[in-house]
Parts: sequence; C-alpha cells; structure tokens
Amino acid sequence: MKGRVFAGVLIICMAIGSIAGCAMHHSQMMKTDKGDNIAVDKLKNDADFYDHRLIKVVLERNKESGFYGLQATYMNEIAFVALVSGIDFPDNSEISLVFFNFSEARGIILPGEKMWSATMLKTPIAKITGNWLYCSIDYQTLKPKFSDPISVCYTGCHKAKENNDYVFLEHPLRDNKK
Repeated sequence: MKGRVFAGVLIICMAIGSIAGCAMHHSQMMKTDKGDNIAVDKLKNDADFYDHRLIKVVLERNKESGFYGLQATYMNEIAFVALVSGIDFPDNSEISLVFFNFSEARGIILPGEKMWSATMLKTPIAKITGNWLYCSIDYQTLKPKFSDPISVCYTGCHKAKENNDYVFLEHPLRDNKK
C-alpha cells in the first residue's frame, strides 16, 4: 500500500513539475514583431538593466545595418508609466536600447554577448536636444560608440520623431498620427 501511495505522489509531483516547467519555458520566451522566438532569460536578467522593464525585442539579421543584432529596449519605471499612459515622458525617464549578438538553435534566437547600447535620459538641462541626453557604449572597447551624440543620435535620428517626444516607441494609448 505504501508503495502505491508513494508512486501516486511521485506521479502527481512529476505532473506538477512538468506543468510548471512548461509554464516557466513559455514565460521565458518572447516573439519579435516579425514572429521570431526569442529566449529572453539573458535579456530579462541583464545586470546593467536589472531595475528596468524589458519593453520590446527586435531582431536585425542584416550585418550591414547599423542596428544589426538582437535589440532589447528597456525603460525605467518613470518612462514605462508614461508610455502606457500615453503621455510625454517626464524628467528622469530613461530608455535604453541594448544590442546583443545572437545565435539560432532549433528555431529559437539565443542572445549572445552585448555589443553596444544607447541610452536616453530626459532632463531639462538638455534643452537643445528636446530635453533628452544621449549616450552610447561599445562593450568591446568600453568607449562611446558615437563620439558626437548630438549630431548622430539627436540630429541624425531622434529629431525626426519630435512629434512623439523624440522617441521611436509609439505610445499604445496615444493617437500617433500627428
């Protein structure tokens, strides 16, 4: 009798374990906007952005692109609340885009080493750039990726999104057809 009870408990534990394992596996996967399956364990646990939310993941496979790699977008809580509320980002909003090398195994994109990152910080001291400071770092050289963030990041890129508070992510609750 004890053997049957033990076997029954063991089977129940195995079933619960496999269900929990499936739930964990699915919670650690994310799809890009093009439908690629991304294993997000490394992205969600990135030490540099542990207190930020992982908002979006994009995959650029073209090695000639300046945006090649697995792009993970992170936001601090201030920026996240503004994004989902459909309001302009308040001071101290921080948005970071981190580019990871990647590999692919069995149809799943696996993040590799960090290649570089770009961060925007909203502050009133940056009036000439729409109140955003821009910085970048190349993780191979540990130097700025862009020596002139005003001309590269602001003038060359983000100024085009002036009608969206200089940010490329669209507010989900805002009419973005301005």
